[in-house]
Amino acid sequence: SYDATPLLDALSDESWRVRRVAIKGVSQRAAPEAISALLNSVVANHQNPALLDSALQVLASTDVDTVSPLLDLLKHPHADLRMQAALALGEQRDARAVEALIEALNDEDTNVQYHAIEALGKLKGEGVADKLAEVAESKHFFLGFAALDALTEIGDPHVVPRMLPLLEDELLRDQTINLLGQLGDESVIAPLTALLNTPGITSTHLIADALANLSERFEQQ
Repeated sequence: SYDATPLLDALSDESWRVRRVAIKGVSQRAAPEAISALLNSVVANHQNPALLDSALQVLASTDVDTVSPLLDLLKHPHADLRMQAALALGEQRDARAVEALIEALNDEDTNVQYHAIEALGKLKGEGVADKLAEVAESKHFFLGFAALDALTEIGDPHVVPRMLPLLEDELLRDQTINLLGQLGDESVIAPLTALLNTPGITSTHLIADALANLSERFEQQ
């Protein structure tokens, strides 16, 4: 059987230099048995932040198929493992993870939901923008902020009309303005201008930047 003890000791060493060398070595070899041992150790030692960080770096840089075991981890009873699985699946950039990550948007743990949102922003995929728009519309600050950021990264303009009401939400307004500036069309000019002329608004510089971005895009098109 594969003895992973030296590998795991190095990946969880207190010295970041030792961990860096170990990460490079495992990533280059990418032996399936080493990756399997690493995943098993993550499960057994999920409260070890050094090992978790090293494991994620290895998984992000290896060619070995790790999507299936990560999808299993996304259903693990421990929320911190589900969170790390969502984070790693986003780094893997594999479309097979989209459906499971959409399901993770309903996870009971807010941190798992947050990392699922971030991962979906990287993966994109059919139906993802609509699901993230629903999260933004919930007006949950922590998750809504992440959803707006992911939607901006995805770049699907069809969600723009749904995001316009969020201009009235003080907590999500700035991120919404940024999204409209990146993805909007002429229909967002009037709402942004009206907001610019509203007394007490503190986001005037962001609105000006958004309008400038829109103008530049119109000229290029």
